[in-house]
Amino acid sequence: MTLTLRVIRTFILRLLVDPDEPETLRGDLRPLPEGEAQPFPDEQALLALLRRLAAPSLPQQEDR
Repeated sequence: MTLTLRVIRTFILRLLVDPDEPETLRGDLRPLPEGEAQPFPDEQALLALLRRLAAPSLPQQEDR
């Protein structure tokens, strides 16, 4: 029998709304308890960022 523990990750999500493009999803995501805000320009980038930050076995890489 194998036990798998859940990992809970907490983020602050800030959504920025442009009145000229209210349907466009953009903002930044900050991992807690410590972490730098990581901006995203659209919905696809947010999903990719969440997958990257939440991946338990992949080391996080900083974009430079």
